[in-house]
Amino acid sequence: MAIFKEHRPGTLCYVELVSPDPDASRKFYMNLFGWEVQEEGMGEHGIYTQFLKEGEIVGALYKLMKEQVEAGIPPSWGTYLTVMDADASAEKIKELGGRVIMGPMDVSDYGRMCVVADPVGAVFQVWQPRKNIGVGRMDEANTLCWAENMTNDLEKSKAFYQGLFNWTTSEMPLGENGVYHLLGNTPETWCCGMMQITPEMGATPPNWLAYFQVEDLAATIGTASGLGAETVVTTTTIAGGGQFAVIRDPQGAFLGLYQKATDNCE
Repeated sequence: MAIFKEHRPGTLCYVELVSPDPDASRKFYMNLFGWEVQEEGMGEHGIYTQFLKEGEIVGALYKLMKEQVEAGIPPSWGTYLTVMDADASAEKIKELGGRVIMGPMDVSDYGRMCVVADPVGAVFQVWQPRKNIGVGRMDEANTLCWAENMTNDLEKSKAFYQGLFNWTTSEMPLGENGVYHLLGNTPETWCCGMMQITPEMGATPPNWLAYFQVEDLAATIGTASGLGAETVVTTTTIAGGGQFAVIRDPQGAFLGLYQKATDNCE
């Protein structure tokens, strides 16, 4: 059991799905991961859904808004990283060559946030917690366990995130697939990864991808397929242990699935 009461600054803390059809997405993830839901009205913006596991928040969902569609935002899982001060982080992001898309802004008394893009265009969110720390369960079956930044300028992206979060990095060779970069505050607390977008990946834009841990990767992929999802990256074994795959849900959002071989989701 991995219950969290806080998330340290510079670590992964929350994921939020924007979908053109929240009802369909809600059913898909409840069936895929066995999640429960808790819903809250947002007035003209519809319903905000919290996904729960045994009463603890594990993610959220809301309807992709017209303004987001017009801005070119696709169905996607948004990645949140904890900060001590959202306003100071927004200024730092601009100093480091990033862009503030929305905010900083208060989310009721839950916290303060802003939506930002790094210097190569990958969008993510920073979260200053107040009443809500983010997810209450991580790093166990059917919960968030990892996030991965795909970039077309590795050195620029590394410099940005090191400057913003004071992250250190470590290289993990992947043979013919290049090098994977582990990111975090210490080797014991890697929370994210980074990879160079290669020509073989086609027109993949810079992005953040959320990963969810599962007990049986093959069975989860089979369930997802039966529910209408598409496998984008087939089951791949990670050097040092574990396996992962990437799927696209029926509404078009990408997510990673990870089956651990050790106690760490890396």
